[in-house]
Amino acid sequence: MNLSLLDIQQSLSPRASLTLAGGYHLTHFTQSTGGLLLDNRQITGQAGYNYALSRRNSLAVVYGYQHFHFPTIGGGGFETHVVNFVFGHQISGRMDLQLGAGPQVTRLSSPVTGSSTKISASARASLRYRFPKTSMSINYTRLDSAGSGFFAGAESDVVRLTMNRPFGRRWEGSADIGFSHNRRLQIQNVGVNAKSYNDLYAGARVNRILTRTINGFLFYQFNDLNFSSSVCGPGGVCNHLSTRNVIGLGLSWQPHPIRID
Repeated sequence: MNLSLLDIQQSLSPRASLTLAGGYHLTHFTQSTGGLLLDNRQITGQAGYNYALSRRNSLAVVYGYQHFHFPTIGGGGFETHVVNFVFGHQISGRMDLQLGAGPQVTRLSSPVTGSSTKISASARASLRYRFPKTSMSINYTRLDSAGSGFFAGAESDVVRLTMNRPFGRRWEGSADIGFSHNRRLQIQNVGVNAKSYNDLYAGARVNRILTRTINGFLFYQFNDLNFSSSVCGPGGVCNHLSTRNVIGLGLSWQPHPIRID
């Protein structure tokens, strides 16, 4: 998996600001799975206008674009256009809340069913609390996603609890636990032959600052997957339950912010 992001922020006034972001995401499964797991390419773009109503309240309008392509033969693709209206409220000096919702337009391109358009709702919510050294947040999102390699797109509802804590000047640890319900977005001849699946997951990650712009990280994630119908793998073993353990390490590069005015 590879991920590249670009983020631009521009202050328009003491109360208003504009944000622009873009990214490219590539997922490739190294072993042949007979079409069971799908590679994907994802292009994203986002623009937002933020306005501070007061010291504790803010409003934002966010537009997001996503384009998904599944290079597997028969995978097809789709794109989404999302507009969210987001309200932010600082409950106290340590706690803040964000609530957002809006329409989502999805344009599907399937080798099986052809082209079609679907209109649905997207939503987000976030509650964050900061202890003296630890921060916690619980987040909910509803949106169309890549399908995690099982589907060529999914309608996803995701709940996630996250904790972050620094250990000294160069080390930071984080842990999360979450649950997602994912419904097949379109009919395809590839991917997992199920209408939906649930994913209960938990993980931990350790980051170390190596230089001013480069971090090293080590992570572990456990997934407990429950499919709506029995799924048969390449070896002929069929089950509607599956567990997955992933251990990884890598480097992340984040250049210093560059002023353009």
